[in-house]
Amino acid sequence: LTKKGCEEAQCVGKSLRDVQWRCIFSSDLPRTVKTTSFIIEQRNTDVDGRIDLDLEINSKPIPIDEIEKAMNMKINQTNLAREVYKGIREGLPKDLNIHEVIEIISKKTGQPIESIKDNSESYAQVFERQHLLLQEIIKECEASATETGNGTVTDNHMITENGSGD
Repeated sequence: LTKKGCEEAQCVGKSLRDVQWRCIFSSDLPRTVKTTSFIIEQRNTDVDGRIDLDLEINSKPIPIDEIEKAMNMKINQTNLAREVYKGIREGLPKDLNIHEVIEIISKKTGQPIESIKDNSESYAQVFERQHLLLQEIIKECEASATETGNGTVTDNHMITENGSGD
């Protein structure tokens, strides 16, 4: 997570500081967990107006169980909220075609071209994964409504995903 990304997450947190979250969903990737930490650090509490998570730009992510305890809420880390998996294309210019990518990988690793497979995630796989995530969120919303006894599913839920920067 870049310094700019940390600062942007803190800015988002400040703009949402008065929102009372019922549940938070976060990708399980470390930089997304850190983004989530920076956002919720700004949240108001009933005690002193701020959760004392003492985050700094270069700090390690705070363990989710500590955040949950400080906020008295559930944080769901899930691989369903991850960014698109680019496989062998990861870190390479996106304008390269698959043959150029395989050639670059072959030169870097010494592997024969015919042994290199494109293992990137398809749009259909991303769609299916996001569909499963939405089902989990709906289930959590319904459970929240049941727990509160008010029969509504309008509680605030936050989802944190990091993009690939493309």
